[in-house]
Formats: sequence, C-alpha cells, structure tokens
Amino acid sequence: MPLPLAWLLAATIFTQVVKTDQSDGDLVSVAKIGDGVTFICAPPRGNVTGWARMRDDADVYIATADEKYDTVNHSTVLTIVSVQPTDAGRYACHLDDGSKMLYQLQIAAYFSHANTFRKSERVVEGNDLCITCQPAGWPPEFVIQWHKDGAPIVTDEHLVLSRDNATDIENKTLCILKARRPGDVGNYSCTASNPAGNSTIHTRVRVKDRLAALWPFIGILAQVALLTIIVFVTERRRKLKEADDDDDDDIIPPKTRSKSERPVKRHQKLHRTTTAP
Repeated sequence: MPLPLAWLLAATIFTQVVKTDQSDGDLVSVAKIGDGVTFICAPPRGNVTGWARMRDDADVYIATADEKYDTVNHSTVLTIVSVQPTDAGRYACHLDDGSKMLYQLQIAAYFSHANTFRKSERVVEGNDLCITCQPAGWPPEFVIQWHKDGAPIVTDEHLVLSRDNATDIENKTLCILKARRPGDVGNYSCTASNPAGNSTIHTRVRVKDRLAALWPFIGILAQVALLTIIVFVTERRRKLKEADDDDDDDIIPPKTRSKSERPVKRHQKLHRTTTAP
C-alpha cells in the first residue's frame, strides 16, 4: 500500500529522501561516511514509543542515552550524529498502536583505508599484473567500471576483467597479461557505484624493462673491471721503471772508476813486456 502523503512530507523535512520503496514501505535516505542523518517519525495517528534497528527481521531498540544517536521531541526525531559503515540498514519507528514506520539508510559506495588498491603499481615487462577493486557501502549492489587514461577499458586476450564469486561483484579484478611497454603504462581508475552513489579510485601502472634489474649490476662490474685495469697498468709501469733503474745501477760511469778499474791500453802492456828482465 502506498504511504500516506502526510507521512512522506513529514519524513522529508530534515532528511534527504532520494526514493520511496512503495513495496515494503521503506523511506530511503542516502549518506556518506561522516555525514549526519535525521529521521522524522510523524504519523497521522498514534504516538511514538521508540526507535529500533532491524536486524534479521528482529527489532533491536535504540537506547536514548546512546551518544551515537540524538533523539528530540519525545523520540519523534532520530539523528545519527556521524554515519559509519555499521549504521547502514533498516530502522523502525514504533507506535503505541502496534504499527511502525520503516526507514532505510544507504551509504554511497566508497573505498576504505584497508582497500588493497595502491596508488602505484609496478610490473616487469612480460609478467602479469592483477588489480582488485574492493568497494564498500550499502546496499552492496556494486557496478564496477574501469578506465585507462580517462577512456573505458576494452577487454581482450591481453586485458581481462573477472568476477568475484565470494562477493558476487562483476568486473572486480582487472588483469594485464604479459605487460607491455609502453602500451600498458598509464593511469588506471576503478569506479564503483551502488544505488546510493559512486566513488572512484586511481592507480599509476609502470612497466619496468626486463633487464632493468641487471643494469646496476652491470654498472658495478664495469667499475670493478675499470679499476682492475687501472691498477694493473699502474703496477706494470712501476715494475718496468724499477727494472730500468736496476739496469742503470749496473753500469758505472767512467769518471767514477778507480785507476785499478780503468782498462789498460795495449801498447802499455807491450812496453812492459819488452822491458821486463
């Protein structure tokens, strides 16, 4: 049955009602994490007896002393001071005639700090890279869209989108098979949407040269080889110089020879022979 017009008008005074589900009577409000949300219960008849969270078809009454909630005007208004992920779901305003008004708080899709989506991804050329988009929010009816440098990604045998069976989310993971340079380098984004809103997260993909890891090692080897050559040439020249100095020391200059070391001329030898007795 459609809700009475007075109820709808009363509920929209302080809340942002984006739609009314006539099938189950829920008034739906949308919020983001940290927002404040106010529900107003102003039925045409009966009095409000309290507010409750609906969990697994059982109502859990909200204590008016709870600092998380603020109730005024004899509990006709329920305010969630700062919306958190656990606040999403259904609420009920109970009346003294046994009836109740139903509300639903939806949280727009967002990405938590625990999300594994990093700001930058690196992959070696020829290897595979998989990026997973893990949104949060309520209801968890997410639609995932991927873009590269602002353009929608077209899947093929190189770019593959896969479904997560655990969360029943389509296109949750993007895999780049056998990454290429420079074709796969760029800015990738994942946009997650649910009935309450959407959010986008970005990452920069860099593809490294397969030999990039070897260049520092090759540079070190080149430096060692160069130093070895320099040391070898220096030692070689030093040894040659020492050898030349030793040869020079073996040759005594004529001016420094003693008389006994001076060579005897031949005619002097003959004269001494003839004059001998």
